[in-house]
Amino acid sequence: MKVHPVFHTNLLEPYHEDKIKARKPVTPPPILVDAHQEYEVEAIIDSRIHKRSLQYFVHWKGYSVMDRTWEPHANLTNCQDLLKTFHKQHPTKPSLESIRGAHAREGGTVMN
Repeated sequence: MKVHPVFHTNLLEPYHEDKIKARKPVTPPPILVDAHQEYEVEAIIDSRIHKRSLQYFVHWKGYSVMDRTWEPHANLTNCQDLLKTFHKQHPTKPSLESIRGAHAREGGTVMN
């Protein structure tokens, strides 16, 4: 049985842009690292295996929770301390070590 959200159109309201400029969030510009734009990671929220690849749910510094994204492990080279802290607090969540162990047991190759 599939469940999907259903609601009546009477519950919808038109969008009105906020007229008070002070309430609009200001997002920080990207940081330049080796002539490439990068954004600073504030926290690692979760991890998962997606299409046989390790991904992390990232909260970006200066951005709202609505701007969180799933990022491949390879994109997070400059926040190894946050990754270690996340896995210390959540040892059962998927990690690079758990993927390597699973691939070794299956006889497969390790990617990234």
